[in-house]
Amino acid sequence: MDGIALCYGIGGIELGLQIADESYRTIHYVEKDKFCVELLKKRIEQGILDAVPITETLEEFVENEAEKYKGKCDIIAAGFPCQPASVAGRRKGVKDTRWLWPTVAEAIRKIEPRWIFLENVRGLLSVDFGQGFGEILRDLANMRYDVQWEVLSAGEVGAPQNRSRVFILAHSNTGRPLDTVQTRRAGNTKSTRLQRSTGGEFREQIIAARCKKLDDSNDTRLQGRGEIKCTNKISSWPPSPTDTNRWTEVLGTRPELAPALPKSEFRGVAPRIPNRVDRLKALGNAVVPIQAAVAYLHLRKRFVE
Repeated sequence: MDGIALCYGIGGIELGLQIADESYRTIHYVEKDKFCVELLKKRIEQGILDAVPITETLEEFVENEAEKYKGKCDIIAAGFPCQPASVAGRRKGVKDTRWLWPTVAEAIRKIEPRWIFLENVRGLLSVDFGQGFGEILRDLANMRYDVQWEVLSAGEVGAPQNRSRVFILAHSNTGRPLDTVQTRRAGNTKSTRLQRSTGGEFREQIIAARCKKLDDSNDTRLQGRGEIKCTNKISSWPPSPTDTNRWTEVLGTRPELAPALPKSEFRGVAPRIPNRVDRLKALGNAVVPIQAAVAYLHLRKRFVE
């Protein structure tokens, strides 16, 4: 499955797609943030990511690159900027200059992928009394896509944080198959919250597959520590910062995970971390990969039931 990553960030959505579908590969990156672009280039140089084109603005990609991929792209993934809808901001919605959905939609029109996978903050559903979300659904319907969506938090797949996000999966209803095998399409567009039991089922399957892949091949794309194998002795998630008992257990098994730097006297912040502000910004905008993987699998399952 070949995909184009719009608003790539640090690749949480794309890592999730790789976990959910081993055939997934990114064939073009679009990202504006300088720190994220430099990180992306470094990962390509290291051989961790495929060496494919990078475009630094959506507008440039739509104007000069998008049409080249018509008929060559299976899925477009886009975690477009959340500031217009975030409750942490002024919530200007579609009037915000950072509302980039129309540009994302134009890329979709030119490329016509089979699948579209979108992510944003939960506030997208309510900003402008639903006008922004309604615009997305209307545009997708006009481009002949069936749509499913749901809200899923990182905590629902086991992470020690909330990070609630809305995920949208759309499939072209122009007669192209869902997959290489015959399937039937769910025609309704409705939203239902992911049940914890279902999420747990997918989570266990995904984590088991990830651990097996790490043990078999030391795949650094999935964990970032190729020399450390996944075991059942510790959780896939770090304990919360205040869970000292659990941290004692973890560090007793994996002492190499202990912080490398002593805490400073200023608000307990570890000093001398390069690009700390840029890293925090990138992480704050990112998606937990397994969160994206679970959302993708659960939404895709609706299209074949």
